[in-house]
Amino acid sequence: MEDTPLDDDWIQVLVDNAYRWRSILLNRYPEEIVRRLRSSPSGLDSLIFHFIDIPHDCRLFNLIRPNLRKLVPFGATFPLNFDPELGLEELFLHSAQEVRENGSRSELGVSKFHLFLQANPNLRILLLHGHLTPTPNDHGLQSVGLPKLEEVTISDSQVLHLFRSEHCVKVRFNVYSVIERPRRSTWTTPVHPLRKVGRFKITVTNRYLRVRAVTGSHKVQVSLDTGIPDYGLVHSMLEDFLNEAEKDTHISARVELELFGGKSQDSDFDPRLEILDLLQTPVWDPSSG
Repeated sequence: MEDTPLDDDWIQVLVDNAYRWRSILLNRYPEEIVRRLRSSPSGLDSLIFHFIDIPHDCRLFNLIRPNLRKLVPFGATFPLNFDPELGLEELFLHSAQEVRENGSRSELGVSKFHLFLQANPNLRILLLHGHLTPTPNDHGLQSVGLPKLEEVTISDSQVLHLFRSEHCVKVRFNVYSVIERPRRSTWTTPVHPLRKVGRFKITVTNRYLRVRAVTGSHKVQVSLDTGIPDYGLVHSMLEDFLNEAEKDTHISARVELELFGGKSQDSDFDPRLEILDLLQTPVWDPSSG
């Protein structure tokens, strides 16, 4: 739907052919078209909002809710008290915003993202691009099980622990400015597909930890960057990853380890030795070669 106004005849043509709709991209809310719809467009299962304000009483959602499977709010703004229970299978949040109680706008809150996860347990594909706004009640949020999740891409460290899945085939965590140790549940989702690859690589520097699948059909890429040198935080993240990886069984994949950095100018201590110490117990099955 482009910004150019449609005349009455065109609007009627669109309404008369609503049964043909499969996917809609909206650059503005089609108030007149929605007003004329008498029934749900039964074939419409994909909705893309592109930099628009979603109305508080969005009749379009009410009409297509039974069939909607994919939602892409690209730069869109959700109203206050938006109900995220939509039966979604695919959710792509690109720089989404929401209206606050005082009428101001901000990036989507962590708690609202959590509500989306709770309300759509059948998600297969989840993408979060951009950062979320922390809210006072974030601390007590519990991890949500997403048993059907197959693909996930996340760029905000605040939400890595808010979901878990043991059946993902594609995991991409690309996070900058990690300032505190992620919760252990962060590693549940990427560890399970790593158990099904032939080889993966762990890269450690004084400011980031990267874990990447090298071979196999499952795709895993985790990059957690502290933004500033912080070997202690990187070490703790690697320790949690290894503990989660071997919690139930040894990983059978071959593991490549890359260590960068070394002694500081004013100390003889080499932090890489602590990293190697973590690997005294192998993280792969020795019988695999």
